[in-house]
Amino acid sequence: NRTQKAFTLKYISINPESTEVVLHFQLYYRYRTGWRIFLINFKDNYCDYVTKGNPKATAMNLLIPTLNKYSNVKLTCPYVGPFSITNMPANGEMFNYPFVPVGKYYLNVTMTYVEELMFSTQFYFIIPEGRSIENDGLGR
Repeated sequence: NRTQKAFTLKYISINPESTEVVLHFQLYYRYRTGWRIFLINFKDNYCDYVTKGNPKATAMNLLIPTLNKYSNVKLTCPYVGPFSITNMPANGEMFNYPFVPVGKYYLNVTMTYVEELMFSTQFYFIIPEGRSIENDGLGR
């Protein structure tokens, strides 16, 4: 709707030995000349993060607690069966703290299993002038 943007994902995992799941995070900033990578461009092994924990996996540390709030199950690896994320806000709630300046952004998240694409999604958002990512009540 006009006041909130939300993300919903539904899929069924059927591969019981999917331990080579990699998430690639890229944050783009809109400059006058076009979109460019800004601050975040790295890959994290999802299974290593879920089973062993990794304090250096910055994007996973920010995103997984939010995913757990809006998903139907606790994330494990390997995971088999139905999985869904329902109405996860695509705004500042995706992050635990503000770290980006005013402007237009999109976050590209790609999930692969042994180099094969599982899904790719983009979150577009704006940090408006005079507002921070924390207090933007418009769902941007």
